[in-house]
Amino acid sequence: MAGQAGWPGGRRQGRPLVRGAGVGLLVLAAVTGASARPHADLPGTGPAPTQMLVAPAATDGALASAAADAGRRPSTAADAVVTPRPPIAAATPPAAPGFDTLPAGPPPTAVPYGIGTRVYFAGHVTDLQDRFAAAFPRGDVPAQQRQFTTVTGSAGFAWTQFTGAGADVVHVVGQVSAAGGYTPFQRSTGRTSTLAVTTTGLLAMPESGQVYAARGSFVAAFTGSVNIDCGSCAVTAAGPRLVLDQWTGPTGQPEHQATWLWLPPAAIQRIDDRFRAVGRLGPGWLGLRDDDGCWRIAPATAPDRLGAGVCSLTTPLVDADGGRAVVVQAGRVRVVDPRTGAVLSTAALPAIPGWDPGLRYAVPAVWETADAYLVTVRVDSALALVRCSAARGTCQRSVRATVRPGVDRIVTERGPADAAPVA
Repeated sequence: MAGQAGWPGGRRQGRPLVRGAGVGLLVLAAVTGASARPHADLPGTGPAPTQMLVAPAATDGALASAAADAGRRPSTAADAVVTPRPPIAAATPPAAPGFDTLPAGPPPTAVPYGIGTRVYFAGHVTDLQDRFAAAFPRGDVPAQQRQFTTVTGSAGFAWTQFTGAGADVVHVVGQVSAAGGYTPFQRSTGRTSTLAVTTTGLLAMPESGQVYAARGSFVAAFTGSVNIDCGSCAVTAAGPRLVLDQWTGPTGQPEHQATWLWLPPAAIQRIDDRFRAVGRLGPGWLGLRDDDGCWRIAPATAPDRLGAGVCSLTTPLVDADGGRAVVVQAGRVRVVDPRTGAVLSTAALPAIPGWDPGLRYAVPAVWETADAYLVTVRVDSALALVRCSAARGTCQRSVRATVRPGVDRIVTERGPADAAPVA
């Protein structure tokens, strides 16, 4: 596999993000098969967890002081009168998230997704808990890091990435087969970045500056190309192409420097730095974002062929032929025509109240079929994967989970980084 002896440009040491005296990560354990445990996060019908308010109990010292005071006072008729205390108001349970009103539907099978350390794909559950343990040998990382950075499907596999701490930040990439087995693919080090997979099955490895085919053969490297050094690049996929968002500046305070479009292994094309990848199907789609949070969509093959403007709280999700884009407007998920801006349907998913990028959001994640798209939703401590019809606007709650240590999102294709409102 990648990173082993004999691989062209195998393992590469990227720019360090964290320097310390800690030792390197342990070598990954042997291949992990599909977990036999049941699907713990399938749609649930029970009520959302609630919190109860309990009156504080009196301490022993307070009771003793009250008894002493009673012994010093003279007995009067007034002492015999007991004034009833007002009843303690019952706790008001938090309102159930709106997605709980949706009918339950089957979980996705063709589209992989991750919850915690588990990958759900093609009807199998693969638990990579041991892999996470090997990547975090000291056990002193935040619980929220014990979940996937990326889970995306291409070329018959679910491609996964998680990020561990070490002398440098370490990215662990692997593939889960349709039978549920896991194969490690490669490890790379450097700044925080995410895996990108094209529709043709090419993998852009996080921070390695290299692209591989699904079966492991080296294709090309973009690091060191003319006028670009992607030691700090966020890579996303637009159809068979890759979009490289180049960043510069100190760690923790990076500034966006440039955007590049690349069809491996051909030359890299510099494009307007406001472009982002907004569709991975068909020829691939780009979105040109303005300062008002609105986007103009163009095919990745012709970035100058821009459509009408569509506004969205999140990055739009464009379908294969470019005729529909899933957007979020005023907390509601809608399907619009990016060529004209016309609203084609509004999802039955209720509006997300009090939109907050960290706690309450809806992110268009991936097109499951020609009509159905998936949305990852969080409302406070409740998570869901919702399936909606682009033509009818009807929706189903296909996966239900709760926020807990190691689980604060459902990961598929896009994550909560796409849920931040555009300034």
